[in-house]
Amino acid sequence: MSADRVKEKERRFVELMERARNGSQEAAREIVEEYGEYVERAVRRMLNKKMRRQFDSSDFTQAVWSSVFANLANLEGVDGPASLARYVLGTGKNKVIEEFRRLLQTGKYNVNRERSLDGSAEYEAIQLAGRDPSPSEVAATNEAVARTMSKLPLHYQEIFRLRQQGMTQAEIAARTGLHIRTVQRVIHRFPEDGS
Repeated sequence: MSADRVKEKERRFVELMERARNGSQEAAREIVEEYGEYVERAVRRMLNKKMRRQFDSSDFTQAVWSSVFANLANLEGVDGPASLARYVLGTGKNKVIEEFRRLLQTGKYNVNRERSLDGSAEYEAIQLAGRDPSPSEVAATNEAVARTMSKLPLHYQEIFRLRQQGMTQAEIAARTGLHIRTVQRVIHRFPEDGS
């Protein structure tokens, strides 16, 4: 690039910045058109992989330019394309860091808590699984108890039937005419929890 061309580019930049500082929308648009692509590439490199699922780099690029032109006094020290790039990229870095903290370090927006839709029902089932047995487990247990009970003497079956109804050992003894120690021995020999 010739020296004349470099000087012309610098002069054009100084004029554009002056117009932008004075509030020219057209100058701001020209700056964004000329340097926006570089800012977007830089922002894309700064974005964490988890944040890329949430945001497009253009989201941050727009926020950066909006911030730059919202406070035109900050452009006073910008005297060339290199200083504009440093200022804009610094603003972009701050925006990315701010959003990164919000998304990864706060409970409400924490992207580390996100789960893939693949297997999400399984994940939720694990999280929501209660301590109660499933209907099929209850049915299988009831069948096993019925088989076991059918092999027991009739007075044992009666003791367990009354116990399932909520009667105490003394009430069962009185109802069946058995001694309370016999009722206790049968109940302790065949615990209700299956152990």
